[in-house]
Amino acid sequence: MQPFHISAYVFKADIVCCDCIAEWAMNELIQEGSNKPDVEVLIRNVGLGYDAGVYAYRSEIILRQLAGNRGIDLENEYSWDSDDFPKVVFADMVEDKENCGTCHKEIP
Repeated sequence: MQPFHISAYVFKADIVCCDCIAEWAMNELIQEGSNKPDVEVLIRNVGLGYDAGVYAYRSEIILRQLAGNRGIDLENEYSWDSDDFPKVVFADMVEDKENCGTCHKEIP
């Protein structure tokens, strides 16, 4: 894992793994009118254009779609609060063993 790869997210005052954030974001898209097969097609057919790391590929694609729907500028993390939308935690920011606040698995 490279130091610039995404290891997790900060969301609602907790550290949350990429898989749990992807699940949350997918559920949010479905509540906004998408269906699960459309989201899966999005994941398969849309590239990121940057190296987020293998753990965050799925979550980043879904979050980018959700952020676009909500008018959130992901390039400016000062423009939203982590209580409302997840913020990235890069691999070089994780100093000690961390566990996901949702599923309790260890953060890579």
